[in-house]
Amino acid sequence: MKLLITLILLVKIVLGDSAVDFKVKTEENRALILEQKALVDFYPFEDNPWFEDEKFARELLDKYIYAVRFIKNEKVLNDKGLFQNMHVSIYGYTGETIRSDKEILLSFGKKDFSSYQPFQYASQSLKKDRAFVNTLLDRGENVYPYIDESIKDDEIIVQKSMNLSVLNYEYLPKKLRKNKALTIQAMKGYGYLLQYADESLKDDIDVVSVGLSDDTSGIEYASSRLKDNSELMLKVIKKSPYIVKYASLRLRDNKAFMLEVLKKNFRFVKYASNRLKKDKDYIQMLLYKNGDILLDADKSLHNDMTLIALALDNGLHTLSFASEEIQKNRKFALKLLSNNHRSIQHAHQSLYEDPIYMHQAIKEDPFYIDYVQGKLKDNIDLALMAIKQNVQVYIYISDTLQKNSLIKAYLPIQEENTHFIRPLLKPKGKQE
Repeated sequence: MKLLITLILLVKIVLGDSAVDFKVKTEENRALILEQKALVDFYPFEDNPWFEDEKFARELLDKYIYAVRFIKNEKVLNDKGLFQNMHVSIYGYTGETIRSDKEILLSFGKKDFSSYQPFQYASQSLKKDRAFVNTLLDRGENVYPYIDESIKDDEIIVQKSMNLSVLNYEYLPKKLRKNKALTIQAMKGYGYLLQYADESLKDDIDVVSVGLSDDTSGIEYASSRLKDNSELMLKVIKKSPYIVKYASLRLRDNKAFMLEVLKKNFRFVKYASNRLKKDKDYIQMLLYKNGDILLDADKSLHNDMTLIALALDNGLHTLSFASEEIQKNRKFALKLLSNNHRSIQHAHQSLYEDPIYMHQAIKEDPFYIDYVQGKLKDNIDLALMAIKQNVQVYIYISDTLQKNSLIKAYLPIQEENTHFIRPLLKPKGKQE
């Protein structure tokens, strides 16, 4: 019955039935809302006089304490008796009197809120109270981000807060973020906090080195001078090669420096200067180490026959970046196929009609018979090569060849009404 009433009320709310106006303060409406407390989550209560009504507010909170977020009556919101043993999640909706009560705030144990910190909703008077803030810090509660600015530079509060969590460094007053000792304390394990440090400390190699020892991401915020320091950058790059993108242009234009970087990851040639990426001799030297380096070289080198051949000899796995002329080149395509047989998926269309190319492809994988185009679709030699490796390729062979007796000889005897082709490596009568 209750469910039915709820559904009826919800329908009327959604459809705007003029017969029910919950903003009209009648005893009937009071009873309906209180009975169906779930409506609190659905009904649009903006500017609703019910929540200023003391009697109604008390009745509603007695049934549904989480409705406190709708209550507008200050007397009710500041009634300690109503909120004894409240859950920490509703603390922020209570009145100023309650949020100024030290005992109530202290009653919340750390187990009650975990990452939720009720102190952020405390009254401003508590956030300015040095003694009370110290009490909370001594209890191990990290309230520093929420305390009043007027006490954030308190030496004792700062040290206690930093000892609890160096992440509080972000919330320190600007003048304290010029303090080298505090900054080094914060940098240990959290290099990214360098972004909040004073500019003078971002140029301090002692500070930056500490930050980079465990968290290399902080290099992004170091000064331009330190990003131009070859020794420092190479030390960081050994831990995190991607950091090269933050190195100065001068370093990224240095052949020896980039060679050290590429020992960690050859694809990071993309971070080299444009001059180096256009340097044919330099790229050619790198291709002996890995053919895929050509992918990140300047586009002006992408169709150089000499570089293409060298790259293919050293593992280049795609020619999708090259010109149509390069992609149609059978010699290059066959070499690419041996490097990466899946390259057939992006091969030039003309190669699907090339018997030599398709012979090699089917040799790699019989199911590549499905890529055959034009006259090759009826090529018996390619079809036999494929079906000898795996009879399942039968479904990809042309209709004409499916009727060919040489092909059918490789098919197993099928049960009636069965479309599944079971594997058979050799035709009947040819088993050894």
